[in-house]
Amino acid sequence: MQSESEIDCKDKHVTKFLDKTNSKDLINIYKTFKAIENLGIKHHLRTQDIKKIKGLKVDLYEIRVKTPLEYRFLGSIKGNVFAIVHVFVKKTRKGIKKEIDLAIKRLKNLN
Repeated sequence: MQSESEIDCKDKHVTKFLDKTNSKDLINIYKTFKAIENLGIKHHLRTQDIKKIKGLKVDLYEIRVKTPLEYRFLGSIKGNVFAIVHVFVKKTRKGIKKEIDLAIKRLKNLN
């Protein structure tokens, strides 16, 4: 069965981050990505598994993956592709402005 959607790492920093991630967390991350690819991005937007970050001038979306850590993948959606431009581990309840700013900068470099 061909997947309806695709998740694509568009930034070398994302790839380097994932290379350093422990194998148990990596399995959970890939399971989440596979579920999104199989059921489609539109389905996951409706179920809030993929959330649009509000209050921005650009369309930036977030995928959250919970393991013992809370991973956040930020990117854009073009058609059926979620292009990841930034990933980080959320460690505090504080806002993520610095992370969002970095993701926006990387998005602009894609275009």
